[in-house]
Amino acid sequence: MVDRLKAAVDARFDEHFVIGARTDAFANEGLEKTLERAVAYKDAGADFIFAEAVPDISVYQKFVDATGIPVLANITEFGMIPMYTIDELREAGVGLALYPLSAFRAANKAAENVYQHIRKDGTQKM
Repeated sequence: MVDRLKAAVDARFDEHFVIGARTDAFANEGLEKTLERAVAYKDAGADFIFAEAVPDISVYQKFVDATGIPVLANITEFGMIPMYTIDELREAGVGLALYPLSAFRAANKAAENVYQHIRKDGTQKM
């Protein structure tokens, strides 16, 4: 993974294009190995670390301390990470937060409501 990441960093021609490195290793390899991996990604040129499935909010600061680059938290309604607030994440050293499906789920709920109304009333008139 480090080689593929380094190739992307070397090929980058826009200084505003950021490259993140995701690690899902925590569940299988534990904190120490995952932090070693994150440092290797940083050394290869990653601009931020996407720390996936971190079991406790205090662990984010360990990524920040180990790498010195921003850490991204993936916050999704049905994920492994609790839905921390922006302030909680900021206090834990998180520099980026991703909400990958929140708007999609809300839109689906709205669509479901419309179709239930049509099914019940035979029209979309409210």
